[in-house]
Amino acid sequence: MDKKIIFILLGILIIVGLAGAILITMKPKTLPSPSTIQTPETETPPESTTESPTTEEKRITEKEEIKEGTKQAKFSSCVILDEEYCDKGIVIKKYGWARVGFNIPGANVYSPMDGVLQLTYFHDPMGEGYPVFLLGTPENPIVMVFENMILHPDLQEEIEKGSPRVSVIEFPQEIRKTIEVRKGELIGKISDKFYEEGYNFGIFFPKEETAAQYFPYVK
Repeated sequence: MDKKIIFILLGILIIVGLAGAILITMKPKTLPSPSTIQTPETETPPESTTESPTTEEKRITEKEEIKEGTKQAKFSSCVILDEEYCDKGIVIKKYGWARVGFNIPGANVYSPMDGVLQLTYFHDPMGEGYPVFLLGTPENPIVMVFENMILHPDLQEEIEKGSPRVSVIEFPQEIRKTIEVRKGELIGKISDKFYEEGYNFGIFFPKEETAAQYFPYVK
């Protein structure tokens, strides 16, 4: 074959190849269908690391709520009893101390102060007795004594199960439990059984002037 003809054929092939390349580059691109598009993964926010309040924290909160509530509470004139019973007491005074006795079975008893309630029991020579609750402070353990009172069930349960405000005092012949109480807190009810002096509830005050702060007719 003539060389001239061969060069012409090669030129034609080169031109056709270039034209094909140009057509390929100019061909419109096909967009991917929505189903084939990969969307970036959404990161799941980390779980909150805030811990739920512990039992101890809840109890502390409850104590603060009780304390705050007593600031706003309205007390009776004697605080210890509901107003209708404050002036019903019968006073016995001896040697600087005073006892105020009541015959009002079933009436509520409230703590007249922020303090510590100490549980014990009085045994008389006849083999009988009654529950006694000493109310005071760490500096003065016996500000007053509630005689023949029935402890409120909630306090009784708390003392038995234990809580931050419950403590134990050991004596040579007795172990007593104590519980912190707030002013105005319901601590018990008056028993329907009689005890000394023919009353079913008595409040003993080692100092007469302390009794007069709650029951002015003691003077």
